[in-house]
Amino acid sequence: MNSSNNIVSYYSIRELALRNGQDMDEIWIACDGKIYDISNSRFWRNGRHYIDHWAGQDLTEEIKLAPHSADVFRKFKIVGILKT
Repeated sequence: MNSSNNIVSYYSIRELALRNGQDMDEIWIACDGKIYDISNSRFWRNGRHYIDHWAGQDLTEEIKLAPHSADVFRKFKIVGILKT
């Protein structure tokens, strides 16, 4: 969501998948329907977070198993909403 003009962009799971840090420079993830730009995160270099988490995906279910909550994404810009 762009707060400057209140335009909400919707992206499909396929569009999200392209923002994996490999196919495009952008590194995005989705969680709870929101898409976050995590390109500047030092924990997501090249679209990979530690050993088994990859960008360009909906991490809503995976976050439940993480040692932290989805609140970690609050510091990142929301770039859109995941289409269902």
